Amino acid sequence: MLADMQILAPADEEVLTREALDLVARLHRELNPRRRELLERRRDRQTELDAGDLPRLVSSAADVRDRVPSLRVLGGCCGTDSRHVAALWGVNPAAPL
Repeated sequence: MLADMQILAPADEEVLTREALDLVARLHRELNPRRRELLERRRDRQTELDAGDLPRLVSSAADVRDRVPSLRVLGGCCGTDSRHVAALWGVNPAAPL
């Protein structure tokens, strides 16, 4: 079963027996296609998240402001950038201050 796998570490039967390595090889062959698919989907989703859904952000923030009118927040958490702040305040992020 290990014929199609390359073992980079020195062999140590006390750590992983031949049978255990055969199991790892079989699991890799069976699960790797799904693992790769999920990683690709995660990469695609991360691209969407990085771009941000500004209309949804603005709508959610407006909902919070309507529910708690005394709430005052400036900036945001990590990941908030000038596009987010500009969208929340309705200003052009490229405009000079």
